[in-house]
Amino acid sequence: MDSISDLWGDVKATAVTPAHVPRIQANHLKRKTGGLLEAVVQIHNGDGRKLVRFEVVAPVLGRVGEALFAISHDPGKPYPAILHIDFIVQEVDWFPASNDDFDFEYQINVGSQSDLMDVLPKVFQSPRVQTTLESLIASSNEVAAEGREPAAVGA
Repeated sequence: MDSISDLWGDVKATAVTPAHVPRIQANHLKRKTGGLLEAVVQIHNGDGRKLVRFEVVAPVLGRVGEALFAISHDPGKPYPAILHIDFIVQEVDWFPASNDDFDFEYQINVGSQSDLMDVLPKVFQSPRVQTTLESLIASSNEVAAEGREPAAVGA
């Protein structure tokens, strides 16, 4: 029996769910921006799907922000998953969302954790997301410099 080699390929005991990666990235964003920006990761179960929603908010602006994406998958089976997004990410195969796709315009198939780790940097580093972050940071810095309270933003 010992003469039969391992046929399993590259199986890793370190796999994580699609919800875990955005949570870690939320921590990185808060650290990188010194708390000017935070990410809220919400998990919803319903309609036979698990939905992980990722939103960037600016606490000093009264938690104003923008949902960047959502990831959905079957409960109990994290992969394959679908990344739901409102903008086109370069170098990624996307397709228009169907009518029931959580209010996002596009979908990206994510077959594995490796696929997710390939796609998310392209999302986070996309011009659309970088502009969103820059705008939220600039507005937060302005409010902080003026000493206004978050409730006074836009007043």
